[in-house]
Amino acid sequence: MKPVEKFLIAFAVFLIFTITFFSYKGLPRRYRDYILTSSDFHCLANVPCVYENVVDLRIIVLTYDRTASVLKLLNSLQSLELDGDEAILEIWIDRNAKTGIHNDTYRAVSEFKWTKGATRIHNQTSHVGIMGQWIDTWRPKFAPPFQPKNMTSTMYPHQPSYKKEIALILEDDLSVSPHAYRYLKAVYRKYNGRADFAGVTLTSDEAKAHNTGKALRAPANESAFMYVCIGTWGFAPSSQYWAEFQDWFHYARGIKNFQPYLNGTKPDSWFRGFLQEGTHDSMWEMWFIHFASKKKAYTVYSNLKYVNGDEADSCVAINRREVGLHYSQKGAENLCKLLKSWDPKYESMLPDNPRNTSTPLKLYIN
Repeated sequence: MKPVEKFLIAFAVFLIFTITFFSYKGLPRRYRDYILTSSDFHCLANVPCVYENVVDLRIIVLTYDRTASVLKLLNSLQSLELDGDEAILEIWIDRNAKTGIHNDTYRAVSEFKWTKGATRIHNQTSHVGIMGQWIDTWRPKFAPPFQPKNMTSTMYPHQPSYKKEIALILEDDLSVSPHAYRYLKAVYRKYNGRADFAGVTLTSDEAKAHNTGKALRAPANESAFMYVCIGTWGFAPSSQYWAEFQDWFHYARGIKNFQPYLNGTKPDSWFRGFLQEGTHDSMWEMWFIHFASKKKAYTVYSNLKYVNGDEADSCVAINRREVGLHYSQKGAENLCKLLKSWDPKYESMLPDNPRNTSTPLKLYIN
């Protein structure tokens, strides 16, 4: 090859690289992020997933084969107020053990374009069920490396880096208020770092005591309260507790004949019934309830329903009660109205002592 030809080839390669680089740098941020997060990144089934970067908000959407339902959730997220923060949407699709990924659901979420930030789709490499979807789709990046082991008497050491990322885990039968993230941030600012803070739930309607079935509430001048049992209708776990819970769960699952019982509570009776039916893996939260009870850790619930009045727009999320794992037929979805406006007073109304320390299962029963 002549020197002139070598020069022309080298120049052409340099020119292509330069054009590509500056074209990429000139893209709007959300499209550059989409390219970055659509690159090869894979997590293994049944191993907690640690993402390659840290953002302000990481939304984990869990879905399987309810195409219309997951699109309702995704469309509600189009109105989410982020106030300039960076967010990524991670959509996890579980795999049917026999037929694989549900094609219609995959196609629908692939065509969805979130206007608030980057989007990435994860197809589970094997069937993991709702338990694997919940427990292993997010692990804090700065937590200790995953290692199955028994729980300790104290939580993992707190690090300032834990405060950077909030992960919000959503099943596909929810719809979310535009102000859900503002609520999460307010709660995290107030309580993150407390030794008893297990996380915050978006559960707003039908929050009930798990030993009596009565409605949970705080005084009307307080915008939140703490309760020992998790609310699964949208949950943002504490980084320290979630990492230790993952380690303990994978350890405890290997103990012969061990079950996460919590005698005298409604979740325990439900779990025992599922165990007899062979469907207990559908109730992953029993493991977290057991863990939180042993660790004396509490989940923060919204009390805005009582601050604003029972009939007001006050719920940070609603469960649409779609047909699926938990409902055999479509249920009512108008028991609660999504919060339409944010009042800064909600943050100032967060109490310094949001729980009754006398007994963890008899808190603020109406």
